[in-house]
Amino acid sequence: IRETGEELGRGSYAAVIEVHYKGMRCAAKKIYDILRGQGDRLVERFEEECRLLGTLRHPHIVQFLGIYFDPATDLPVLVMEFLPATLAQCVDRYGRLPAEICYAILRDVALGLRYLHEQRPRLIHRDLSANNVLLTGDMAAKISDLGVAKILQINPAEMSRMTQTPGTQSYMPPEALRPNPQYDIEVDVFSFGVMMVHVLSGQWPFPSEATRVDPRNPAAVIGVSEVERRAQYLDVIGRPSDEEEGHPLMALIERCLSNSPNLRPNASELVERMSDASAQRPLTFSNRVDMMQRIDSIQTEKETLQTRSLRAGGTGRTRPGSTERTDRAEPATRGSSGSGGGAAEIASR
Repeated sequence: IRETGEELGRGSYAAVIEVHYKGMRCAAKKIYDILRGQGDRLVERFEEECRLLGTLRHPHIVQFLGIYFDPATDLPVLVMEFLPATLAQCVDRYGRLPAEICYAILRDVALGLRYLHEQRPRLIHRDLSANNVLLTGDMAAKISDLGVAKILQINPAEMSRMTQTPGTQSYMPPEALRPNPQYDIEVDVFSFGVMMVHVLSGQWPFPSEATRVDPRNPAAVIGVSEVERRAQYLDVIGRPSDEEEGHPLMALIERCLSNSPNLRPNASELVERMSDASAQRPLTFSNRVDMMQRIDSIQTEKETLQTRSLRAGGTGRTRPGSTERTDRAEPATRGSSGSGGGAAEIASR
């Protein structure tokens, strides 16, 4: 492993840096030193979950390569494949993308989600959002950060509160935001529905307040459904009306956003519906070229900003200069490599 010193990003619990491993450019997730207080149990959880990651392989899950230990902190560092841009970065920069691109990306995410949910025991992501969907240079979408909250023993509401990236909490279903939350794989389906709203509207889908004054009794408040909390974004996408038929995926979005987990579709239905939508609006050569140029532009801009930061004496590097490691990345299981950017939670049933 060779750390180049380039920092690729920061989150609430880790910094992502660039490393070179076996001649490949990779990303490595370094847990902040402040978490060392969790002691040996943190390392044990990482090792347990990395064994799980070593059993996973799917084209729409970020490939997990192994771990090494940072000599400075003695904390484990997760090594994974490098991908140039997140879905959130694309939407933030370009707004609404062509329908063909949206459908292809959402189909890929649904395929990755179905794979996780079909494992035995089932795997729950817990923090699915456009921040955790990475895009390859050839237009494939991959899910990353599989259940990092599980490793750090942080519930979804706390993970959402801690994150430094705006909008993460807007992806959380109501059952995950309660004290001592109880939830299953349906939490990911809700997040997928929010991702549909995000991508198809081209806007971060921040929900309105969860309660409002009862018009029939001004002294009382009533709950607002998760669908209505995002009504302004659904209107942008196209809700049905007396004059308009509405967006073809609107009914699916509303089912995903149901307040009741048992009314949400499963991941297999998401794959079926998104595959049908993508087949009706297939990617063209022009779409592919356009998207590859957009991703390349995002990567170029990131590298330019890092260079300017370094010249200005900023924090574009994790430490001065590059660091040579003689460490070898330990595979999650001997003789195998897996997928994922964190570690997925095992569902209870």
